[in-house]
Amino acid sequence: MPCLSITRLKLRHWWSVPGYLKATGTASKALQATPGYIDGYLGFSSGQVYWTVSLWTSRKVMEKYHASEAAQVTLARLPKWCGELSVAALDMPISEAPEPAEIARLLDKHGKIESVVRPTDAQARSIVWPDRRVPQMGMRIRPI
Repeated sequence: MPCLSITRLKLRHWWSVPGYLKATGTASKALQATPGYIDGYLGFSSGQVYWTVSLWTSRKVMEKYHASEAAQVTLARLPKWCGELSVAALDMPISEAPEPAEIARLLDKHGKIESVVRPTDAQARSIVWPDRRVPQMGMRIRPI
């Protein structure tokens, strides 16, 4: 069964943006070349909020990618860079990544908070989607 992965994060400082974008670019290239990756995109909303959406052939394949060096470089930095970090992984019979409004709804319903070093008040209260802003779709990431 395909597995949909959703991440929403809010960077704490503007000076984290270049490092985050560079790490995300590197991870996105690795993602595209990973067997079992189907579809996905990067999203954003105001206030230094970024979303990543990826669809995999199975949860096992997704977890293997998340354990890879390319993903770990970025994932290890997120708790320091972010004031808010929430994720969801859902097994769903779909063939492409849903639109941003549906992604936001799914995160709101199924998301969980990940630990960060300096959480915002909303993160400390375990609110997975505090700004209620549907992300804008940025770069589509297709497999190569």
